[in-house]
Amino acid sequence: MWDVFALTVLAEIILLYLPSAVLLRGLKLSWLMSLVCAPIVSISVYSCMGIIYDKANIASSWQTMFLPLLIIAVLIVLLSRAVSRSAVTEKRECFFLSDIKKRSWLILLLYVVISSAVTFFYFILPLNGPGSFNQGPDNAAHLSLIQSFLDSGNYSSLNSSYYHDIKNIYQDPTGGNGSGGFYPAAWHCAAALAGSFTGAGAAVSANASLFVFIAIVFPLCVFGFVGTICKNKYLVVLSGAFVALGFGAFPWGILYFGPLYPNFAAFAVIPSCMALFVAAFSRNTAKSRSAIMLLIFAVSLLGLALLQTNAVFTLGVFLIPFCIGLIWRKVGSLKSRFVHYRTAQVFAVFAFLIMCGLVWLIAYNLPIMSGIVSYPWAPFTSLRQEIVNILLLSYRDSAAQPVMGVLVLAGIIYLLKKRTNRWLICAYAITCFMCIVAAVSSGEIRSFLIGFWYTDSYRIAAMAALAAIPLASYGLYATICLIIKVWDKVTDWFSENKTHFRFQYLSVSLVMLALLYYPSFVVPGVGSVATALGEFENSWFNTNNNIGSCVLDHDEQEFLTEVKQVVGDELVINKPDDGSVFAYGGNNIDVFYKRTGIEAYLTDSGESQLFRNNLDEYATNEDVQEAVKKTGAKYLLLLDADVSDKAQTRYWFDHYYKELWQGMDAITEETPGFKVVLAEGDMRLYEIEPVG
Repeated sequence: MWDVFALTVLAEIILLYLPSAVLLRGLKLSWLMSLVCAPIVSISVYSCMGIIYDKANIASSWQTMFLPLLIIAVLIVLLSRAVSRSAVTEKRECFFLSDIKKRSWLILLLYVVISSAVTFFYFILPLNGPGSFNQGPDNAAHLSLIQSFLDSGNYSSLNSSYYHDIKNIYQDPTGGNGSGGFYPAAWHCAAALAGSFTGAGAAVSANASLFVFIAIVFPLCVFGFVGTICKNKYLVVLSGAFVALGFGAFPWGILYFGPLYPNFAAFAVIPSCMALFVAAFSRNTAKSRSAIMLLIFAVSLLGLALLQTNAVFTLGVFLIPFCIGLIWRKVGSLKSRFVHYRTAQVFAVFAFLIMCGLVWLIAYNLPIMSGIVSYPWAPFTSLRQEIVNILLLSYRDSAAQPVMGVLVLAGIIYLLKKRTNRWLICAYAITCFMCIVAAVSSGEIRSFLIGFWYTDSYRIAAMAALAAIPLASYGLYATICLIIKVWDKVTDWFSENKTHFRFQYLSVSLVMLALLYYPSFVVPGVGSVATALGEFENSWFNTNNNIGSCVLDHDEQEFLTEVKQVVGDELVINKPDDGSVFAYGGNNIDVFYKRTGIEAYLTDSGESQLFRNNLDEYATNEDVQEAVKKTGAKYLLLLDADVSDKAQTRYWFDHYYKELWQGMDAITEETPGFKVVLAEGDMRLYEIEPVG
């Protein structure tokens, strides 16, 4: 299985990087900038192709998506060379992200090496095999959607459904009410593409895609953004390699909570979008190059919206301070033409803020947003405690990170002192304010200010961590320079020999790397010390190894493997809250209920209601017999056949109510019409026998 995982990782890298990097290079971006922006461009194009293919009734797969994009990219490169035979001029592009400096490529490699090592240790090692998965409530939906993409070839975010591959409408327990609508499924599309390339199932494809996003995509996006704003300060860019994955709230926090994989993938590529926008308005960028970058930026916005719509608002929050500074400078440059140019500057900034407020207000009042912005999350702490949490980077409930907190503060002080990129401080301040809103507020204020993120404090915490990364990069640079300066003064008293600055910088950086990424540990005689990444490691290990309360334990997973061998591709009636909701995404078993809560949140079909309430009457009830015939169901799967002594923690939250599943709970080995095929403990697979 690990060989399939490795091949799927390689496939995901090729799918995300190869065609779009070639395409962007053909559009005259440097190779470095092309690599940074390739994933979001690929995601945008693949998602649009999935929508178009759905309308044209064309099956999506790596052959129908990757190959056409690669061919188009090659044609653009050939056309570009035909138009201009001369070498691409990079001197007007951002200095650091040009291809001239070898050290730029070495620093990029350092990002990949450090991030891959950290990801392997904290993400891969805790897995219980390449197909293990988080049993959080959202993950059943993620895995089912990826498997649906793989089975049906329908990758459309405008027509997302777990039931595209059904033989008739009766096999959809929602009766069509809960399927075929909009859902930002661009990440699911990317994972399914890799799975279609290697034949991996949904769980392996998801883990492979997550590994690529954590270890490669996100670090390179950070590299691109920090490289863009720092220009020729390569040591600041180098410092970013050491802090990119060091925040507990992002990426690690939303990988475990939920889990919020689409939101993670969307946030992971935001730095590349910021790099495009900032570079487009750089004084060193030619106008023609700026136009190309803004065009790519517009395409990237589409990809962000289809990854997770709130990422567009996140990007807006981050870039508003930059735009204010840009407007102030642009209007100020006209001071020779206007006597009252200061008034013009203030008016222009005020007009921009009014425009942003109107866009926010209009979006907030859209009918499609009503269910999102009013999502009920309660306050979780006091104002004074949340201020402490922010200072220690424990925005929500991750372990305190005092070292990283000092680096962020040092970065803020450095930028204020140097009077450069101060908009980064403003962006971070806004996200910290949003963290406070998430922590202490409720009602309409909470909905209006953070409603686009489901009023979810974990997503807001991830935003704050994302905004803090460039500050920590500056802070690490400033801190190391200060340490080296002090060290040199001390050693001057004892020796005249000077240690090479680069060697000193790298040495201190490695020490900081250990401080930032060290797992949780125990101090004898004192007690345990939890680190942010150590907490994630422990939680990730527990959820992937069925430690503690879990819906689907190890024996049940083994049982599902046997079930798949028996049922093949036949439809299996199931009770989703007993863990069988994972049977589709985890084992590719065609279960009737591919998600939980259908009976609670949707008007389920007549067939579904008969199964839930009267399936035990199958031998005598003609309506039930007709429902079984219409759906074509051949088997019944019960992973917890005896629910009388089961603790409520065996089921997800409040989804399971006995009175809503009487028809299945009443079935035993003596129930007419049901023949035991597999039995182990309280797990049963029944064959539904023909009657009449």
